[in-house]
Amino acid sequence: AAFQLSDQAKTILLQERIQSRNIRNKRHIPLKLVKKEQALKRRLIFYEKKYYEEQLKATSDLLKTSKWEEKIYAINAELEILHQALAPYLDPSSMETIQTFSEREIDQLKKQKTNLVSYFWGQEQLYIFQIKENIKLDILPLTASFKANLTQLIFLCHSVPDTDIASSFEQFTSLSHRFYQHLFPELSSQRENLIVIPDGWLNQLPFEVLLTAPYNHAEVRYDQLNYLLKQTAIYYLYSTAFLNKPSTQSLSSVQCLAMAPFS
Repeated sequence: AAFQLSDQAKTILLQERIQSRNIRNKRHIPLKLVKKEQALKRRLIFYEKKYYEEQLKATSDLLKTSKWEEKIYAINAELEILHQALAPYLDPSSMETIQTFSEREIDQLKKQKTNLVSYFWGQEQLYIFQIKENIKLDILPLTASFKANLTQLIFLCHSVPDTDIASSFEQFTSLSHRFYQHLFPELSSQRENLIVIPDGWLNQLPFEVLLTAPYNHAEVRYDQLNYLLKQTAIYYLYSTAFLNKPSTQSLSSVQCLAMAPFS
């Protein structure tokens, strides 16, 4: 249930962004309506994130969840009225509906030699959902040290040190293996594929360069490291809503380049 809550939160956020994009792409919409819609969506996303984060806790605060539910209900009521005003400006065929991934479809991953790991970045904790024989949940506290080390690892992944190369290499290998252990508590090496659904700061981390084993040699050899990419093929998704989702557009007609990270 916790995994479905996390994925539902991401799917809702994604659908809100798609619908906001569709509205922005339409012309002749009164600016007042557009600004009001954007403000309501920002508030809705804020309270939905609060609600789902509270629901994921082992002992959720019923007063808080009730409060967030009331806020969400009130905002949705305002949005319903606003959407009626926006209806003449919108093409119904452009309003895409995204469905969450069902447990039956998740079961298919177990038969396809595919690991799926989804993350939910809360205010104080990182929730890690891993699909194995069942859905396993691990929780990591988002301490100041954790965030500082993650920030440093992301920096080392995206920059080339021109001084103190040995020290940077040692720091990279240490942090990269440490975060592999943090982010994949029980990753099965028997499965050929890995689907990663990042969240929060993890959107900036290239999971391919995480090290599955420590490097205990003094020589600086990036080519000798045990990168996760050498063990499994890695795919990124925004949410499980994209699993088995058929493409509706030919690649030959695409005129843009899109890539991770998502944020």
